[in-house]
Amino acid sequence: MSPQAPPRWPLGLLALAYLLFAVYGSLVPLDYTPIPWDEAVARFREIPFLRLGIGSRADWVANLLLFIPLTFLWLGWLWPRSAAARVAVSVLVWVASVALCVGIEFTQLHFPPRTVSQNDILAESIGGLIGIALWWWKGPALWAWVDRWREVRGVTSVAEYLLWVYLAGVFLYAVLPLDLTISPVEIYHKWQDGGVNLIPFAYPVEGPVELIYATAVDAVLWVPVSLLWVVSGRRSPARAFWWALGAAALLELLQFFVYSRVSDITDLITAAIGAGVGAAIGARLPRTLVE
Repeated sequence: MSPQAPPRWPLGLLALAYLLFAVYGSLVPLDYTPIPWDEAVARFREIPFLRLGIGSRADWVANLLLFIPLTFLWLGWLWPRSAAARVAVSVLVWVASVALCVGIEFTQLHFPPRTVSQNDILAESIGGLIGIALWWWKGPALWAWVDRWREVRGVTSVAEYLLWVYLAGVFLYAVLPLDLTISPVEIYHKWQDGGVNLIPFAYPVEGPVELIYATAVDAVLWVPVSLLWVVSGRRSPARAFWWALGAAALLELLQFFVYSRVSDITDLITAAIGAGVGAAIGARLPRTLVE
C-alpha cells in the first residue's frame, strides 16, 4: 500500500460489524430451540432444494444481497499488494463466506421458524462471489472516495455524511430479518394477522403512558433526518420536512414486503411529527452554521 493510500482499518471494523449484522439478521427472532447434535446433523444432511415460487424468489434474492457487502468489506480489509496474493486472499474470503453460510443454515435449525434449504446456501455463495468481484472492479477507488471523510471540513459536510449513515442504519434495521415476500397469498395473510394497519393508533396498548412513549420514540427517530438535511445545506427546513416524510413513506412501503414487519399508517404520523421538530430546530440554527 502506497503512503498516499487511505488506511483500511475502518474497513476491518465495518467488516466485523456487518458480519455480526448478517448473523443476527439470519437468526432473528432469536427463538432458540435446543436440538440434539445427532438429530441436527441428520436433519441438515436432508435439507431440501426448494422449488421457488414467486414469493420465495424475493427471499432468495435477499439472501444473495446479504452476502455481497460481507465479502466486499472483508476483501477490502485484507487487500494485499501483489496480484498473486490478491487472488489467493479472494479465494480464501469466498471459502470462508461459504463456510459461514453453511454454519448459519445449520444454526437456523435451532431457531424456528427460520427456513433451512440448499437454496439459501447457493444464494449466499453467489452473493459472496459478487461481493468479491465488485471489490476487484471498483473497491479501491470507492474506498479512496470514502476516505475523503478524513478531509471533511465544516459542519455541513459532516452533517451530510452523518445523514446518509443514519438513514442507512434506519433502513437496514427496518427490513430485518429480510423475510421478504411478494406472494399475494402471504401478503393477504400478513394483512389478516394485523401486519398492515391503515387506521392510525389502532394497535393495542396497555394504557396512555405506553401510547405516549411509543409515539415519542417513533417520532424522535425522524428528528435527526430533517435536522441533518437542513444543517447539510441540501434542503430548506420545509423541503427537509417533506424529504424526511418521503423517506418514512418509502420505509413503510418496503416493510409491506417484509413478512414479519408491520406497515402502520401511524408511523407516517409520528414521522411527520419528528420531521417537523427536526426542521423547526434546523430553521432556528444560526445561518453561519447551515451555510
